Amino acid sequence: MMGEAEKECKQIEIAVQRHRKMLHYVTKKCVPLLETKLKEADEKSVAWKERALKAEGRVALLERQLEEKINQMNNYKRLYEGQYQVMIKIGSVMGEIVWKSFKSQSNVKMLIQAQETMQKYCALTKGIIDSFLMAYDSNPPPLQSMEHVFVISVLGAITNLAAFAEGRAFLAQQEEMVQLMKKMVLSQERWSFAHFRLLKRMVLTFAYNMSLEDPVAYFMLSEERLVSCVLRCLSLNDPTDVVAVAVAIIYRLLSSSLQAGIPSALPEKPDVTDPEYDKVMYVRTYKVFYGETSLLKADYHGAKIQIVRSKQSSVVGMKGIVVLDTKGTFKMVSKDDKLRTIPKRDSQFEVICGDRVVTIFGKHLSARPAERAVKKLKIFAIPDL
Repeated sequence: MMGEAEKECKQIEIAVQRHRKMLHYVTKKCVPLLETKLKEADEKSVAWKERALKAEGRVALLERQLEEKINQMNNYKRLYEGQYQVMIKIGSVMGEIVWKSFKSQSNVKMLIQAQETMQKYCALTKGIIDSFLMAYDSNPPPLQSMEHVFVISVLGAITNLAAFAEGRAFLAQQEEMVQLMKKMVLSQERWSFAHFRLLKRMVLTFAYNMSLEDPVAYFMLSEERLVSCVLRCLSLNDPTDVVAVAVAIIYRLLSSSLQAGIPSALPEKPDVTDPEYDKVMYVRTYKVFYGETSLLKADYHGAKIQIVRSKQSSVVGMKGIVVLDTKGTFKMVSKDDKLRTIPKRDSQFEVICGDRVVTIFGKHLSARPAERAVKKLKIFAIPDL
């Protein structure tokens, strides 16, 4: 019994010692460490609270600034919209005034004389129509909208300007207007006939007026996409006025190509008549140089000029060519005394007179028609033709 009691006392004593060691470890090491950690956590918590308060103040400030910016932007938007509508209205009224003024040929002649001002007007017109096409593309605004009315007035003005010979001659010299015509014709294909018939018809009318100038007609013939867009307007389901303008454009281009001597891709109708036994079917055209034949000025009237070698190959042949004599030199001009070819020293021309072809070199042509008899040019003398 005594041995068991001593054994239990030893175990209790060992447990007490362990407890004291654990208590000493906890009180001396763990508690200070925990206090340190808690203190650091409290400090961080206070710091984060301060940062949160500052962030809340900053967010509130930004929200107030954003609200002020939104209110300011809305005010500016209303102001700009009002100014935009006023400018569109003023532009529409001014456009209609210019539109109506271009209906008079005397006004057109007077305005064309101010070349610099008209060039600025053309640049302004191109900018307005380009921005309209860029903004709306295939979905133009409604017919009653101010934008639509404004663009119609601007387009109508240049259409009337191109309706007169002086106006379209000036516009044909402006490369930007020719490119604008091409862009409008290509864009009108995406517009609905039902809603934008007036706009399509005006675009095609402007293209037709411009095509009355031979250089523009040759440019249109060289653009396959442009001609294809016009051909796609020839549908039975399309409005009659739009189809009529498209037909007029195609007829004008075909006439220009025939006058210029451009061969047609259409097959010719075969001749089914039986020729006589001794009739000559075909006589080959031969070339005669100017030193080997003598032709009168009347022989050149109405003759076609084929350019064999020239820097301006688009001028291929003209109708109604007349030759004017100027003491050893001559010029090929039209009935309105305008030079129809642009002779260069290295150019070579073939004048087709009936069954004869006369070759003439550009150095034998004078540069421009003489205004008076005393101002006739005497440049390169050549033998009589």
